[in-house]
Amino acid sequence: MDTTTILPLDEVERRAIVHALKVTSNNTSDAAEALGIGRTTLYRKMKKYNLPS
Repeated sequence: MDTTTILPLDEVERRAIVHALKVTSNNTSDAAEALGIGRTTLYRKMKKYNLPS
């Protein structure tokens, strides 16, 4: 099994958050909705990954 192309789950989650914020012009309410999570959860994950809020 070639694991060089498999990203850690945390990195996949971080990238999904960054992408959602980008396509929603940093609108956290819309990004959270697109990700299927609450806005509070999004803020917690943004803090976890040191993303600006």
